[in-house]
Amino acid sequence: MISQKQMITFGDIELYEFWKVCKESLDAIADYHADLSSRGVLLHVTPSDIRALLAKEISQQRESGELLLANWRDRVVPKLTALVGLRQLVSKNISLLDRLHNLVREHPDFEVLHEPVLYLYCFRYLPNGLAAQREDPEVQTLLDRLNQGIAAAVQRQGSRLVTTTYLNGHIAIRMSICSHRIVEEDVDTTFEAIARWGRLLTKAHFVSYDQSEMETLLCSSELCSSSMEV
Repeated sequence: MISQKQMITFGDIELYEFWKVCKESLDAIADYHADLSSRGVLLHVTPSDIRALLAKEISQQRESGELLLANWRDRVVPKLTALVGLRQLVSKNISLLDRLHNLVREHPDFEVLHEPVLYLYCFRYLPNGLAAQREDPEVQTLLDRLNQGIAAAVQRQGSRLVTTTYLNGHIAIRMSICSHRIVEEDVDTTFEAIARWGRLLTKAHFVSYDQSEMETLLCSSELCSSSMEV
């Protein structure tokens, strides 16, 4: 009968060493998570940075589990983002969402749909001149087309923050703020672009209205437009 040791082919790790490496690996992972909140934070680390720490080519020579774990502890772990970094990122994103929420709330041509939640915020472009008629089915259809068109126009300009979603059965603009690279200027610039395209596309859509009604609505909307529009 062939023993377990005899069945192991060249290059295979022996069972005892395999057990030892697995145990030490689990201990290392447990230790890392147990001390997560006190570790240093590098928020700008990317996957390519981590790959650069590892060997470019896999060694053909056998390496011990101890050596592999030592490389992981000494080279990779210091570059990993810890829980503190995640807390900082969440806090920053909440602050940016609050800023966006205030921009929407204070602008007469936008409609607040909900309070900010974590990293997503949805709102709706609603020209001030149409606010009183928002429940009219034709106006709701117009607003759906308008908000869809605004998001598409901003996306064509290269913004990755803006998408659309359905909320309460109608199209809404959605902004996602989940990257550490997003700053206040990005939020302000994107909102200004949304407001600008909203104004331009509103004029285009109002061509289907009769002239007197169009002038009344446009006048009302423009007079109440925010100074942020360009």
